[in-house]
Amino acid sequence: MKVAQSDFCVRNTYHSALVRGFDTVLVSDAHTTLDREFRGRTVSGAEIVEFANMYAEEPGSWTGVAGSVALAADVVFA
Repeated sequence: MKVAQSDFCVRNTYHSALVRGFDTVLVSDAHTTLDREFRGRTVSGAEIVEFANMYAEEPGSWTGVAGSVALAADVVFA
């Protein structure tokens, strides 16, 4: 099974949009991933999603663009 993994596809797409000058919203409850093995420890999908959301909430040094996190119910498309 293939998924759009929070730890790769989603986080990198979010970051790439910021780098390209787009204001960007990560929808915190609209991405997921599988559990992963890392250095002999299982990191749960829920922990990875939490990290991706935390990463997106951190203020960046993006000049002229804004990154943010929102719940799907709060996203308004203009």
